[in-house]
Amino acid sequence: ISFLTPLIWHYGIKPQAKLKALTITLLKPQLDHINDVQPKQLSKRLAIGILIGLVLMILSIYKQEIVKYIRLEKEVLSDTKIAIATSSAFNIANWRNAITLTERALSAEKDQHWSLAVSEWSRLNKSYPEDANVLSHRAAAYHELGMYEQARQDYKEVILLQGNDAGALTSYCWNTVLVQNSHQAIAVCTKTQQYNPWIVSGALNLGHAYLLNSDLKQAIHWYDKAIKLATNEEDLQEILGDFKVLKSLNIPSTQLEQLRTELETKGRAWLATQVPMYAVLKQAEDAEKTRQYQEAARLYLQYFNEMQNLIGHQSSQNASILAHVAIFQSDMGAFKEAEDNFNLAQSLVTQDLGAQHAKMTEVLNGYAYMLSKAGRYEEAIQAYQKAIAIAQAALGNNHPQIAMLQNGLGSAYRQAGQFDQAQIALNNAVDPMLNQLLPDYQMLAKRVNNLGLLYENMGAIQAPRYYFTQALEMTELSVGKNHIDVCQRLHNLGNVMVKLKEYDEAEQLFRRALQIADNTPTPDNQIKTNAILDMAQLLSLIGKKEEAKQYYDRIKIVEETS
Repeated sequence: ISFLTPLIWHYGIKPQAKLKALTITLLKPQLDHINDVQPKQLSKRLAIGILIGLVLMILSIYKQEIVKYIRLEKEVLSDTKIAIATSSAFNIANWRNAITLTERALSAEKDQHWSLAVSEWSRLNKSYPEDANVLSHRAAAYHELGMYEQARQDYKEVILLQGNDAGALTSYCWNTVLVQNSHQAIAVCTKTQQYNPWIVSGALNLGHAYLLNSDLKQAIHWYDKAIKLATNEEDLQEILGDFKVLKSLNIPSTQLEQLRTELETKGRAWLATQVPMYAVLKQAEDAEKTRQYQEAARLYLQYFNEMQNLIGHQSSQNASILAHVAIFQSDMGAFKEAEDNFNLAQSLVTQDLGAQHAKMTEVLNGYAYMLSKAGRYEEAIQAYQKAIAIAQAALGNNHPQIAMLQNGLGSAYRQAGQFDQAQIALNNAVDPMLNQLLPDYQMLAKRVNNLGLLYENMGAIQAPRYYFTQALEMTELSVGKNHIDVCQRLHNLGNVMVKLKEYDEAEQLFRRALQIADNTPTPDNQIKTNAILDMAQLLSLIGKKEEAKQYYDRIKIVEETS
């Protein structure tokens, strides 16, 4: 109204005498003074009316975005900052409290004071009865004290809380063997094998369960499988070491000694065939540790092919090796090779274990990551959704792998611009970890960082700053201050500081990030390029043109080298 009324009067009505006279007659009580108004005053009023109208129109057009932004900043900061430190539910505002609370229990474990460890974890269990990590640690302490039934009950509770986790199932199985409940041990150990048939301890425990049940034939079958899953001397010693513990059970010692001797002979013979391949695997691992990723990928593939020749080309035992290599290839931009390896891994799992097996979620997670790196976001979203559906059916809704997949899904949604869906998925990824006393802080940092990226994409500033700061601290806590992940956190936080025009702090963050990038090789050259570009753009912005030019020249060198 403010915008249109002056325009209609000035340009539509006033120039036409009859229309003007009619309008004045109709509005005479309000416009008696209209002919007395000086042209300059009318022009001034017209300008003010147009200006007010223009502002109101802009506010009307962008009303939803403005309200959404204000609510976003308000809600995010209130959710994170207004937190009760003594609350039993941890959140981003008080995650450090978890470290303080668990310090004494972890110290007792480190010093192998197992009775004290049980006492400390029991104290924490009273306040956090649904924390699976607390129960897992107490179960391990019970086991060390020889209190196998108590350990078994704790592991059973862990499985109820977080689903069919292979590690918890394996420990539950082993402690069930040690309390000499053979029938239940067979049932639990068989279930463990179903979820992950490629771990030494799973096959070994099932062998023990059948031995306890006096079924020597089945026991030897599973012992032989455990031997063929061994890849090094440590695996063999794990197999042989169990027989010392089994001496405390109602199993003839002569039988145990005979079995141990036979398994040692078979194990030595098997490892002898593995020597050349294990040497290749060791070289691959060393190349990965020294960040020679192309060489690592070549050696891992060589190991995979040689193992397939030995154990059978249809076996999915080493599908994870293929997925691991494909991740390298994705980071290096070799998407065609990565996709071929992921497709082969999916084919092996499908033929060997079935398309809905829990193992498929691991492969699909890597495949979706590759699709996101390649910019194929819709396909990545579909792959993550498929993986989540399989994991929920096979592992249960509370399994940690669900949250991991939700994190990937949220990132894919964010990159695709579907922010509402991204917010739901990323919160589903973060919330379960924030309710744990002992989360994986490196993983938690990545998920909190993804929330920061989401809110940054949505146009907020203070919320990303808060999340990026927390993610940086969590990352430094978990991997140290010079890890390449720290470089990424510094990059994100520095960009927010630039938006806030806090240039000095941004410069400090960018210089530190570049120092880490210079001293830490990575398959993804984009990390180093970003670190140099951050410095160049900031220096250019604050007027240090000559120094900025030096960094721009460095980018050309990095790109030419890569």
